Amino acid sequence: MVSSGLAALGYQYINLDDAWAERQRDSAGNLVANATTFLVGIKVLADYVHAKGLKLEIYSDAGNLTCSKLQP
Repeated sequence: MVSSGLAALGYQYINLDDAWAERQRDSAGNLVANATTFLVGIKVLADYVHAKGLKLEIYSDAGNLTCSKLQP
């Protein structure tokens, strides 16, 4: 978004939509980032996005199914 000029036009949010998480939650019931897609975790991604002057939004759901009908 920065290199394309969108950030200079006012765009500021990078959104992770559905299916970013593993299908199984951790032992405390928290969503966990997909280890295959996010090898180093969400924090590294968030730090990178923030360093670019952008904001990161992550979709989550308190229910048993995500909007793609997958079980988180």
